[in-house]
Amino acid sequence: MRANGRAAPSVDNRLTQPQRPCRMRSMAKDREVDKRPREADRWQILEKMNPARLRRLVSMGEGPLIEFKRSTGELREGMEALCGRLNAQGKGRVVFGVSERGEILGQAVAESTQREIANASRRIEPAAEIETSVVCVGTERAVVIVEASAHALGPFTFEGRGYLRVGNTTQRMSHSEFDGRVVARLETQLPWDRWIAPNWRIRDLDRSEILRMVEDAVEAKRLTGVRGEKTEVVLRRLELVTDRGVTRAAAILFGKEGGPGYPMGEVRLRGFGASPRMNFGTIGSSRRTPLRSCSMRSGSSTNTSL
Repeated sequence: MRANGRAAPSVDNRLTQPQRPCRMRSMAKDREVDKRPREADRWQILEKMNPARLRRLVSMGEGPLIEFKRSTGELREGMEALCGRLNAQGKGRVVFGVSERGEILGQAVAESTQREIANASRRIEPAAEIETSVVCVGTERAVVIVEASAHALGPFTFEGRGYLRVGNTTQRMSHSEFDGRVVARLETQLPWDRWIAPNWRIRDLDRSEILRMVEDAVEAKRLTGVRGEKTEVVLRRLELVTDRGVTRAAAILFGKEGGPGYPMGEVRLRGFGASPRMNFGTIGSSRRTPLRSCSMRSGSSTNTSL
């Protein structure tokens, strides 16, 4: 067989000689990519996907960003693998219609197939950007490529369960790993003073300062029902201590001298009273200034008001 007067290379007939035109449409974006198959090219090869580019992609084999499945009969396993890659790499790709050994098999792809993939994709939470491409490889047969990119903070779950790519396998994420990722995500959404102060315990807080604050707040009618309560109860009510530990706010406000951290911590105060002219004050080693309102800083960063 010759093409344009030159001998054509020997390739899989399923990729070059379909008996009837394939009516399935590719939804890949239209951009040029480097022709050299390198590890860094894995993510770009999908662009302007065609049979030749598909062979290049498959020739690289499975890896941290890509997994092969024989057909969408393994759709659940494929979506678990995609979820695992989102948690491990922030993106991933599953190719349906290719064996683990890299044989391009193809499969029948109907509208119902694409609906099943779309429905399964919606079960990945939080929502990721997921695109599906269909590449014809023979008579009414095609390879389906599903790629995902994370545009939200994880951890990601599929059908309510977290997965993680570990080595060459996709594993259920442990409870401790999942919880740790949730905490990390929440902390990025909290102001600095609400974060947990590492290594701080309630015993590192100055009890006399806490009791003085309570007395002043009760006298000013800013706090009720706390007299006689234990220190931890009061701090929990003020959300300065949580089940996860002591907050940075508690450490800065009531930490004992020589505590576990924040030696440069500073609280700047401003009182609001009858007089329109009120000066700023700073709490350093002494905390005798009445606390009416304050903003917190650590080092050179000014933080959220308390």
